[in-house]
Amino acid sequence: LFLISMTYALLRFKSKLPHSTRDLVTGCMIKWLKKEEIATPKTAICSPLHECFMHLLNEWSSLGNLVLPRDLFLSLGEEAVAASSRGAIGQKCQRFAKLWASDDDCFSAVKEQYTRMLSSTPDARARQWKETMGIADEPAPTSPAGDDMQDDP
Repeated sequence: LFLISMTYALLRFKSKLPHSTRDLVTGCMIKWLKKEEIATPKTAICSPLHECFMHLLNEWSSLGNLVLPRDLFLSLGEEAVAASSRGAIGQKCQRFAKLWASDDDCFSAVKEQYTRMLSSTPDARARQWKETMGIADEPAPTSPAGDDMQDDP
């Protein structure tokens, strides 16, 4: 409840949020993700804190580059992955990649926020981010043989 309340309070500032406040909040939340030492790394990756952090970044990003520039958005996403998985920034995280590829319910809310981040990112940059994180592009849906060649009645 605290994280949700804090997120809503911060979002009320909209584009008037000082960068110093943004930086303080993101730095603090990254430290909190790192400090979830009592939990297993999977629990930290799937945590409500991780979800709220990425939700906050997505909302700030939707306000434009004035609040959260795209490159900072993506680098904070990398930091969140590294912090929650106890890994190094910019290195592939096998645990994150395995959860991404799975349909594990504990990770679905976090994955939704990352998917939202990547969907608002140019394709080439999104592919680069995914490659850095060690996650594969999901294959495009294919139609059964011949279905795409049928004429409409």
